This record gives sequence, C-alpha cells and structure tokens, in this order.
Amino acid sequence: MDANMLYKSSSDALMQARVSQSQISQKEFELKLMEINNQYSLYNANNPYMNLIQKHSIENEIARFKNDRDNYTISAINYAIQLAIVELQNNSMFSMAYLAISSINSFLSSEKVSSLSLPFTLQSNISQLYFQLTTSIHNPSLAMELQRLKNTFHVY
Repeated sequence: MDANMLYKSSSDALMQARVSQSQISQKEFELKLMEINNQYSLYNANNPYMNLIQKHSIENEIARFKNDRDNYTISAINYAIQLAIVELQNNSMFSMAYLAISSINSFLSSEKVSSLSLPFTLQSNISQLYFQLTTSIHNPSLAMELQRLKNTFHVY
C-alpha cells in the first residue's frame, strides 16, 4: 500500500475504534440506569430473572464492543507503523505517520483503554522503528510520538 492508503486505513480504523468506544459508554450508561431502576421500582422487584437476563445481555454487548474497539485500535496502530516505515524508507519531508500515531495516542489517553495489549510482532515493529528513528535525525516528532505509544503499552 502507498502512504495515502495506509494513512486512510489507520484513520478509518481509529474512527471505528471511537465509534465502538461510544457504544461502550452508551451501554454502560444503560446498565447504570437499569441498576437504579431495579433499586427503586416495585415492578422490577417481582421479576428478578428478567432483570438478570437484561443485565447479562448488556454486559455481553459491552464485552463485544470492547473487543471490536481493541481490534480496531490494533489495526490503526499497525497501519500507522507500516506508514512510518514507508516514510522512513522514502525520506518523506512531511510525516503523515506522526499525525496518525499522535491521533492514536490522543484516543488512548482520553479513553483510558487499559485492557488492550499489543501482539508481540507489533511490539517488535514499534521497537525496531523507534530504534531506527532515534539513531538518525530523520523525524524527532515521530520518535516522540512512538515513545508515547511505547510507554502506553510498556514496550521496550
């Protein structure tokens, strides 16, 4: 893939991760409302099994959305790393990879996605790319964003 397609793919995957995170927040809110309703409603006290089924259904949806969010986030990171490698090989003057990784870092810090762990191959690619960037003077801002990403996932 060329640089433009990699950037678009990374951006699209990150947008899908944001949509999934929005759905998670909505379902968590529904779960809280349901718990409040169960505490104060006399009708719901007579039917605890239905409440339990509804609660488990919402919890399953939340788990599915979290899985989707994590997969989209990993895809976004993967495309951004591939983009950075292409830019490094082409000696690009303007770094779209910096923008992509910066956006990913912003998403990760704002949503506090703590359950996500990166595949070993992606961790390795991040480490290798970071090493290449720090041993050259090619793109210090990209190296800084990669360092933030490494710190988020404790990649060494």
